[in-house]
Amino acid sequence: MSQEDQASLSVAQEPPVGAWWLVFAFVLVTAAAVFWAIPHEQDDLTARSQQAVAAAGFRSVDVEFEGRDATLRGTVARPADRDSLEDLVLRIEGVRTVEVADIVIEPEADGGDG
Repeated sequence: MSQEDQASLSVAQEPPVGAWWLVFAFVLVTAAAVFWAIPHEQDDLTARSQQAVAAAGFRSVDVEFEGRDATLRGTVARPADRDSLEDLVLRIEGVRTVEVADIVIEPEADGGDG
């Protein structure tokens, strides 16, 4: 075997050091993107859900998120409102689950002279 063949063979067997840095950089950038995106997604879901809940007339309801999972707390007038509220939040794009944690049913005063 000539010296030229041996030199080309030894070069071919060395691990590509630059490739490891590329893998490390890719993992680092991906992790940073995930850790940056999760809180922003949570804030976005909270804002959109609270806006939808208020627009539907539920003024005494709070929506909180843990990731993409919503928790509802507050007061509604009828039991059917609780189900409507759950469906409303669940239809928002990005919401995975809705837990109706502390929804109290308090019928509104009818305002009559009685």
